[in-house]
Amino acid sequence: MIIQTKDTTGTPNGTLMPLWSAADKLGRLYTPQQVYAVTIPPGAVKGPHLHRRRCGYFFCLAGHVQLTVNAKLPDGARWAKFHDRREYRTYDMYAGDGPVLVLPGDPAEIRCAGDTVAIVVNMPDRPWTAEDPDDHPDDPLVKEWNPTNVRFVESLHGA
Repeated sequence: MIIQTKDTTGTPNGTLMPLWSAADKLGRLYTPQQVYAVTIPPGAVKGPHLHRRRCGYFFCLAGHVQLTVNAKLPDGARWAKFHDRREYRTYDMYAGDGPVLVLPGDPAEIRCAGDTVAIVVNMPDRPWTAEDPDDHPDDPLVKEWNPTNVRFVESLHGA
């Protein structure tokens, strides 16, 4: 969400893009331990990545990205019996869209879908460290990544 800001005379003077607030419902349950931004050139892909202990909280600051997650389905989910209890979900994100929460154990990739460099902010609940990177490139969920069977695409633009 992008909010137009104004000076004391009511003249627009920029924008505000809220990313996280302790006052929000999620903010009361989730506290980021790191904040970083990545740039993604047109056509480039970051991932897939899998973190077993860290969740990500993603926002699109600039450009257009598609965040695809191989999400674990809850027990009793409509498609669980057909898709080994997982389904690929793609979130179409433009500047100001988010958050998308990627849970531990759900691999994800981010693709720049626009014609300009995209900027994405992630605020994970555990910081990355060299001693414990929590990256699992050899996990079967990463090695067998094939998001051609995306069940549905969610557009966050204008939401």
